[in-house]
Amino acid sequence: MATAEPTGAVAPPKPLTLAMIRASLAPSGRAGGVVAAAGAAAPATARDDEVEALLATRVLRLSWLQLTEIDALEPFTALRDLYLQHNCISRIGGLETLSQLEFLALGHNRIASLEGLRHLRRLRVLDIVHNRIEAIPPASLPPTLLIVNLAGNPVAAVAGYRASLAAMLPDLSSVDGEDVVRPEAEAAAASSDGVPDAAAVKAGFDAMDGEGDGEGGDGDDEGAAVSAGAAGASTAAAGAPAASTPTAAAADAPAASGVSPEARAAALAARLTGLLRTETAALDALIESSVEASAVALRAASDRRVGAAPHRVRCLPRA
Repeated sequence: MATAEPTGAVAPPKPLTLAMIRASLAPSGRAGGVVAAAGAAAPATARDDEVEALLATRVLRLSWLQLTEIDALEPFTALRDLYLQHNCISRIGGLETLSQLEFLALGHNRIASLEGLRHLRRLRVLDIVHNRIEAIPPASLPPTLLIVNLAGNPVAAVAGYRASLAAMLPDLSSVDGEDVVRPEAEAAAASSDGVPDAAAVKAGFDAMDGEGDGEGGDGDDEGAAVSAGAAGASTAAAGAPAASTPTAAAADAPAASGVSPEARAAALAARLTGLLRTETAALDALIESSVEASAVALRAASDRRVGAAPHRVRCLPRA
């Protein structure tokens, strides 16, 4: 006589099957909602519709199922988002046909290697927190990644691992929830001093110098400004009315040296143009980063289960 399984026993881990995929899609109706009655076969047209809906699936949630392998996904070539958190997966595989995949969540598994991802040329977000990854080989990740989350892995405790990731992935914008700041961007910000596009600014001042040489006679408008400033300071020190200060003399110097208002306007325009370019680029980068962060937050929120769920899945050995 068979004995009943004790209440509360944990079911053994199992491989992913097409039946499990179908069951995960059935509640949302995306699989067509066709379920054959016991002992009866569904009409051929209904089965065809269901198969077509399955193959067109773009979002697949297979979390908390005690899966040991990623399998049976070959037909789902239209997948964009794949959720496989909180399972017992030890190896990344079975994704070879998912060329459209953009979002992959593999957190809280038993994965020790990042092999099996390089071919995903559209992957933008990789969430693989709380696994067993100790190293990141240079050619293991697709270069299209924008956001990577490896928190809770041994490699995340290695000094400089975020910088190494940024060097491997040219478009990476966030690692473990922190923005990536590349060394060249820091150097540019430190050296710009608020006056970007030096070539344009120099061209504007060259125009001013050329205008001064043509109309001012001595061709040294900077010397004229300094001399006029010194004369104003001397007059004030002698007790004469301080009608001409260094600032006023410097402002009048362009007129005395013959620099036209058009040349000054061109130099000012060059400064403003460079500053505007830098501010626009910074704003574009901020908007892109905010959009990506919002997308990740929304996806994570939508995957959160309602009610109290166990924090970890018990992965029992396979029989």
